[in-house]
Amino acid sequence: MSLQLKISAIEENKSFVVTDCTGKYSSSNQGGFGAPNIQTSDIETSILFITTPDKTEFQINVYPDFPNKDGIAYEILPYMLNMQEIESGEYNLKLVITGTDKKGVKFTKTAYHTQFMTKTVSCCIDKIISKNIGTTDKLKKQEMIELNDLLKSLEYSIDCGRMNRATKIVDLLKETCSCCDCKN
Repeated sequence: MSLQLKISAIEENKSFVVTDCTGKYSSSNQGGFGAPNIQTSDIETSILFITTPDKTEFQINVYPDFPNKDGIAYEILPYMLNMQEIESGEYNLKLVITGTDKKGVKFTKTAYHTQFMTKTVSCCIDKIISKNIGTTDKLKKQEMIELNDLLKSLEYSIDCGRMNRATKIVDLLKETCSCCDCKN
């Protein structure tokens, strides 16, 4: 078996982290880095392509930091994507590595991952609900219930792989959240 490059991502408060999930070669991970497969030291280029929710593609040169033999992740900060904050929505990631193995054979390996980010809209809705928690206004109370339900529906849609539905919910929540500052 040859190297099976794998990546994942996780959203943090003000960034997201891309992790190499390929692992080290072993009898239980025959697609990992190390003999008889390529080594991380064989890599000559490593480019991370990120497509943001507005369909803009960014190319980030992550060589020689990522992937690495120690499994250290790579942090993506908002400015790297020309943003003030990591916007909520669907992000498509593609890692392309190239190099030459110990036998002199050139290689190209690619890994894909889709990650749905939600912290910005979640933060905003939480702030709106907190601000109105003690209200006696029935319309405001109903609005808070509906916003909370939308957040739950967003989580459910993501968990079930319904990305089109999740995108529609995020777009709706973004309309409500234009007033909030969740950068802090």
